[in-house]
Amino acid sequence: QQRFGQRDHRYRCCCDHRNAGFRYPIATSDPGSYNSTVMALSPISYWRLGETITGPLVDSGAIGNDAVNNGIVLNEPGAINGDGNGAIHVDTPGYIEIAHDPAYALDNGTVQMWFKVESIGGVQTLFSKDATTFGSGGHLNISVENSGQVHVRLQSAGSDNTVTSPSAVGAGQRYHLAFSFG
Repeated sequence: QQRFGQRDHRYRCCCDHRNAGFRYPIATSDPGSYNSTVMALSPISYWRLGETITGPLVDSGAIGNDAVNNGIVLNEPGAINGDGNGAIHVDTPGYIEIAHDPAYALDNGTVQMWFKVESIGGVQTLFSKDATTFGSGGHLNISVENSGQVHVRLQSAGSDNTVTSPSAVGAGQRYHLAFSFG
């Protein structure tokens, strides 16, 4: 059973780019410590997405919930300068499928990712843990909207909670996004 919605939640979404005037700094030139910094946070799941051959997308986090590659392009240039660990390119109809695990039923946490959109226009889903009804809650969707703004929807067992970035992202630029809840 998912536990979202059992208490009031606070939401924060920050989308940072080094040259876009946002106030949250990001590291883009420290490949040696990025992975160790993330792992020091003891993530439930962490998909680096640096695989170079087709196969499972390795979850280096605590539960080891490897993901399935459904048509994504591997070994693209990554967001961290000097890091030989590549990134992925997702184009319709490609996606990554991650099986549900009870460890994802959280009252609080953070979902973070690096992303870059090639163009603005049309809704572009970055992350979705969703269902077709409210169910037991715990549904989370992060997307870039037609306007270029990042939109986050967190659904509990009985309500929708949303937050939208005050500024739009730009096409062709890399961003670090972190959504914290709880």
